[in-house]
Amino acid sequence: QQDTRSTIRACLCTEDFCNTVQDGQSLSCYSCGKLSSDITMMEDCVNTTTTHLTTCREGEACVTFIQNYKEGGAPIRGCFSQTSSLPLPLPVPLLSSPLCELQEAGPVSTCMCTTTGCNGDQHQPTHQ
Repeated sequence: QQDTRSTIRACLCTEDFCNTVQDGQSLSCYSCGKLSSDITMMEDCVNTTTTHLTTCREGEACVTFIQNYKEGGAPIRGCFSQTSSLPLPLPVPLLSSPLCELQEAGPVSTCMCTTTGCNGDQHQPTHQ
């Protein structure tokens, strides 16, 4: 019954997407820039018009990573391993949920979510 509520919540909140990942199905996330557990290996999203849906590998979830200290910088988005750590300045575990619920940790905000398209920006056009 809890899964049903999560699915309904995702439909109401994201409007464009109502797909939850079930066993045997792939998760698709919006991607722009490059995520890494090493901040020196991350690449900024320099052109938001290149944001597109990409299929994740097994064990990955959708992530949005915002560097709050970069004025006007676009969020880095993509698939990322649920067992790897993002370069957060504080030892805060990144919690996964069906929807992107931003968690702030010092100079960055990030979310990890498990619903197709959940890390998209509702205010920006994205390409499939």
